[in-house]
Amino acid sequence: MKALPESLRQLLYVVILAAVFAAFSATRTTAATININPSKDNTLYQFVASDVDRSNGIGTHLFTGTTEDSLIRRGVIAFDIAAAIPAGSTINSATLHMNMSRANNTTARTVGLYKLLTDWGEGTSDAPEQEGRGAPATTNDATWRHRFFSSSLWTTQGGNFSTTLSASASVGATGLYNWSSAQLAADVQAWLDTPASNFGWLILGSESTAGTAKRFDTRESVNPPVLIIDYTAPSNPPQPVSVVSRKPHGSSGTFDIDLLAATVRTECRTGGAGGNYQVVVSFANPVTVAGVSVTSSNGMATATQTVSGSVVTVDLAGVANVQTAMITLMNVSNGTNSGDVVIPFRVLIGDTNGNGSVTASDIGQVKGQSGQAVTIANFRTDVTANGGSITASDIGLVKSASGTQLP
Repeated sequence: MKALPESLRQLLYVVILAAVFAAFSATRTTAATININPSKDNTLYQFVASDVDRSNGIGTHLFTGTTEDSLIRRGVIAFDIAAAIPAGSTINSATLHMNMSRANNTTARTVGLYKLLTDWGEGTSDAPEQEGRGAPATTNDATWRHRFFSSSLWTTQGGNFSTTLSASASVGATGLYNWSSAQLAADVQAWLDTPASNFGWLILGSESTAGTAKRFDTRESVNPPVLIIDYTAPSNPPQPVSVVSRKPHGSSGTFDIDLLAATVRTECRTGGAGGNYQVVVSFANPVTVAGVSVTSSNGMATATQTVSGSVVTVDLAGVANVQTAMITLMNVSNGTNSGDVVIPFRVLIGDTNGNGSVTASDIGQVKGQSGQAVTIANFRTDVTANGGSITASDIGLVKSASGTQLP
């Protein structure tokens, strides 16, 4: 097969490395659990023609089921998901935790959650005594007939809600109860993905028999409902502003190879018998780092890191030649963003022109600098990193590597 022209070969390696860097720097995720209190809750008291519309916007209780005098009660509750969980997160599970504080009959009854399909309000109504009969509705209260009193009506009295059960629990004696299911998690995921569709749940108790009403504590109580959400959030790690491979060249000084440069990103200098290299990663602001790891072709490489403000120094050992090792800075945080930062580290000793292979061009480049002092302009040809000047040792090392190339 005819060899590719060197200019095309170098371009190909730039494209490949960019793809590798993008793949390993792709969004990683972190799991978390959060407890959210309701953003609003209320009770829909069945309308009685001889009475006024009733509600309990700021009351400490909400109700479900049917009262002793055969009047239906339905709770409504909503949580601000988008304000609590990062956009793009995956909801793994969701559990609604509510305290049932009073019931005339402790017989276990099924209480279900159904996703509401339209928005509703919580005004300033505050029911007296045990709150079971509600209070006259105030502006923007949800009532049996109204989504927002007294300007907007439900399409169907008693609330517009999905016929799909989101979750249910058997509620008997007073105490704490939980609602959890795959559908409940799906509801939360949908509300996170499309916040405008988040109208919360209708809490539907047993309505077929009188005396089934259950009283739950609201967000205004000392035992407010809690929505416990386990989610996997996309991380947003701070991005390095500079990544270099740093190596001292004896008396000539220390020189850096820019690992983020468009071209010539290969570390072409020897790491010595120990395969030792140093990578310096700089961020715009001070960071913390949970740890560092390195994945190499021979599995022998090790890494340690030190952090000084915005600069992370990674010392590598046991790095084999002819490979792209992957350095992972774990859970890098600048106080605002956090996540893993992955850095490809290309090592090909003798690849002075950085095109991914050691050829006659590299040998010629070193020969052309023979006898010259090591400077910022030619330090890549000092592949032995001895400093002083380019010598026969550098030429010999490049010649011995002739024919090697990055996979």
